[in-house]
Parts: sequence; structure tokens; C-alpha cells
Amino acid sequence: KVWEVATGRELRTLAGHSRDVNGVALSADGRLAVSASDDKTLKVWEVATGCELRALAGHSAAVTSVALSADGRLAVSASSDTTLKVWEVATGRELRTLAGHSKDVYGVALSADGRLAVSASREKALKVWEAATGRELRMLAGHSFHVRAVALSADGRLAVSASDDTTLKVWEVATGHELRTLAGHNEIVYSVALSADGRLAVS
Repeated sequence: KVWEVATGRELRTLAGHSRDVNGVALSADGRLAVSASDDKTLKVWEVATGCELRALAGHSAAVTSVALSADGRLAVSASSDTTLKVWEVATGRELRTLAGHSKDVYGVALSADGRLAVSASREKALKVWEAATGRELRMLAGHSFHVRAVALSADGRLAVSASDDTTLKVWEVATGHELRTLAGHNEIVYSVALSADGRLAVS
């Protein structure tokens, strides 16, 4: 659903998936949305009209999360099929598959320039990828249970992960160093968002 934040008014419904919708990403200009679904597809929507522009098909299991580059040109999806995929949003073309996880991938974040992707996985770890080549750069290990979600600062320098171990962790993406643990929840942390400057996280 599309909402007017200032008033809480529901503007429109985007209907077309045949199963649960697990995630959504919005282009910086608010023009396009990309959704991830248990029906194994992603869909690209025109936010102003609610029109479905195209479906991105290629995953063999549920699509759990999606991230968009700031210019809305690239999307990266995470899936229970253990892979991530990079897509060209304008055409729906699958550009490459990021393979390296051995279990479900639950979350993904993309740097604003579309250069780096960070994935969150059931393996209790995150991976940093070079989106243009599909190369795995490093692993971020430290959580004691599944990692559900990840957010990146706009400059791609910091990542914050959310986990079933009830904590969030702050990471230095370039080195893979764990900078600190954010403790305070007493149950699974399912999602996290980060301000553009990397100063505030909301879980």
C-alpha cells in the first residue's frame, strides 16, 4: 500500500503478487517501487498510478528482500534459494547471480552508488559483495543466530545488522570489523533502517 505519511491516508494498493509480500524498496525520487514475494518473483511498480510495470522472475524459492540503487537503475534481491540476484530495473533483465551462501538469504542492502551489496543470512553471518562482478569480498561474522536484515549508510561505510539473537551489530564494511553491538531487544529483531548519515538506526 502507498501512504501519505503526513496524514496517514492510504493513497493506493499495489495488487498483483499471488503470495505474501516480504519486502519493498523505493527509488530515491519515489517514482518506482520494487517488491519481493513468496511467489518467487519481484515486481516493479509505478507508485503514482499503482501500475505493475514488470515482473522479475528467476529465483527458485521465495524472494525475501530487495534493495535499490539510489538512481533506481539496479535492484538486488535476496532469496531462500541461498542466492542474490542483480537486476536491471528498466528492462527486468537478470544481470548476475551472487552465490556463496549455504542457507536462506533473508536481507540485502545496496550502497547508494550501487557498487556494494551486503546480504544477511540464516548462516548467522553477512557477506559483502561487489555488485558489478558478483565477487564475494568478505564475511561479517559475529551473530550467534540467524541474521534477518541489514541496512547500509549512504556512503556504504557502515552496515547495521538485525538478528534472531536479539541484538543488532554495527560493522565497518571495508574491513569486516564489528564496531559494536546494540543490545536492548528481548526477542528476534526482524528489520532495521539507517539514516543516510549513518548516525541513527531504528530497529
